[in-house]
Amino acid sequence: MILNESGNSGSEELSHSQEAVKICLARIRFCVDDRRWLFLDEICATDTAMCIVLTDGETGATGEMITSPAKYRQPRDLIGHTVRTVIGLAEQVGLLVPCFCMLYLNDNGLRSELEEQMGNQDWHRGDFALLVYEGSDINKKETHIAGVAGFLDHSSFCSDLRQITTGDFIRELDSKMKRQHLSPDRRELLEETKSILKELDDKGIVDDPRAFGTKLDTWVKSRIDDIERRMTDDEAVGA
Repeated sequence: MILNESGNSGSEELSHSQEAVKICLARIRFCVDDRRWLFLDEICATDTAMCIVLTDGETGATGEMITSPAKYRQPRDLIGHTVRTVIGLAEQVGLLVPCFCMLYLNDNGLRSELEEQMGNQDWHRGDFALLVYEGSDINKKETHIAGVAGFLDHSSFCSDLRQITTGDFIRELDSKMKRQHLSPDRRELLEETKSILKELDDKGIVDDPRAFGTKLDTWVKSRIDDIERRMTDDEAVGA
């Protein structure tokens, strides 16, 4: 990621161009169908929002073009998968902001098709917002991005852009647990979750759902066995 690449430091005036928050990425094209393509133009982020820009016209940018091998049944499937992938990667470095997908489309049919999807939340479930423009409006892109995400100097960027650690997650979980009134059973489950995560982290095991699931299943089974044993003891006493 490049933050404020074109800006200055010290006593000089800071840059307020969108270059200050543009994320560097490879040029990627996605196949919409056998004859239409979408190109990932750029991604910009501030502490207010993140904008993912797609266009159906090749940009003037130079460099190697990567073609995605994935095939999609509908344009919205392509867009949904792409945007959610970017959102997931951003969350891994602690960047949790609303996301906007901006489409600059020359193809009238594709533009009309996706304009109809702008207000349809059934397919994107509110994970992001869709903004569709005519392809000729690409020269207004920076103004559109600024209107959604604002401007941000490097010194103000609040994310340290590092992957969230197990410790980070546990501390955030502790904070949320303190702010909520949880039942004893739910609190016990969350405490066990923290314990399992810490144990796996100490062993160098991270991002392994199977290892976590195995340990949690073992704990759940022990709790069920304990409940059944207590019920048996109570029945014996009642008899």
